[in-house]
Amino acid sequence: MALTDQLDSRVNRAGRKREAFLTAFFNQLTTGIKERGEEAKEEKKFQRTRALASKQDYDARVQKINTLKDLTQKLVTLGADKNDLMFYIKDKNPVEALQSVYTEVSGLVTKANKLPNFDITKSMIKDILNVPADFKPPEMSMKEFWERTVNVFTEHESNFPSENAESFLGNLFYGAMNINANARVMKELESQIYTGNKSIMEINEIAQRSAYADPFQGRFVDRAAMDLSQAPPIYSPTDVERFEEDYKTLVSTFFDKSAHPQIIEDKFGISLSDQALSGSEDIGGTTNPVGIEKSEVSQLGTRLSQAISDGKDLRQENKDLLKKYLAYKNDPRNYITPLKAAQNYAVEKSVAEFQKQKGITDPKIFDQVIPQLPFLNQFLLKSVN
Repeated sequence: MALTDQLDSRVNRAGRKREAFLTAFFNQLTTGIKERGEEAKEEKKFQRTRALASKQDYDARVQKINTLKDLTQKLVTLGADKNDLMFYIKDKNPVEALQSVYTEVSGLVTKANKLPNFDITKSMIKDILNVPADFKPPEMSMKEFWERTVNVFTEHESNFPSENAESFLGNLFYGAMNINANARVMKELESQIYTGNKSIMEINEIAQRSAYADPFQGRFVDRAAMDLSQAPPIYSPTDVERFEEDYKTLVSTFFDKSAHPQIIEDKFGISLSDQALSGSEDIGGTTNPVGIEKSEVSQLGTRLSQAISDGKDLRQENKDLLKKYLAYKNDPRNYITPLKAAQNYAVEKSVAEFQKQKGITDPKIFDQVIPQLPFLNQFLLKSVN
């Protein structure tokens, strides 16, 4: 074969091989192109659907946040503290939690504002908001808790109407603890001493026994009517708590330094006029000398006042001076330490004023209510914050 023929043959073979390679290469590139196109369409559709769902989820979250902001602002306007609201915002259903507390608290504010001479304060709002933290069962929803609490609270308000912030919150706490008003009445009757050592419940139970049904066995048709004006008052726990604070205030007033001159006159017999004496003249004058100068009497009053404040006893020379003064006045009283004397004075005056203020001056009735007021006749100063 000629040389030129051989070259042509080689060129043709190389060309055929190149075409075969390119054909195989392009076939490889185009394999599955249709399937991949279908997959791309499905992915695009999925992403669009996903984007729509995400948009809806995003819009729902924005709406939820806006609702929370709106409810938070409404509660802040009522007097709530933003820090107190975090308890509700962290609830598993914060929107429902905030909505329920706003509905019920705004209702309570309305009820409180209808009470005479009673305005709900920010500190009360704070106490109200903290009620679930102390009383709500973990498994109970906030909505269910508040609805139950306010329903029971309303029962207590009907039976024990609020007179002040303490009794208002007390009724709310009873509601939070799910103690119904009837149970509270029965418990109070069971524990309340009415006369002697018998409670009202015990008296009623005794009265139901047949032996006491008609002690006169029908001999008297008309029974004597009970004189309710002679019955002692029955105080609620809230009343007793309030009365104790009133009593402490009285004790503080009658024990105050401004009351010392009156204490000294009442307990040590040195009159107010003698406490104001001055000069070196004998208190008995020249015709009946006692051996005590007027200024010494005044100084004795000052030392007694100081001893009351310090809680210390008088020195012996001052005791002797007081003894001499009382002998001059023909006053046979026995000596008592200044502090004890002042405490006795404060208690005596406070009890008398307390009886007057509460309208229980009748000794018989007062003796019957004493068991309800265990703080009376005790030396209790009002705490100062």
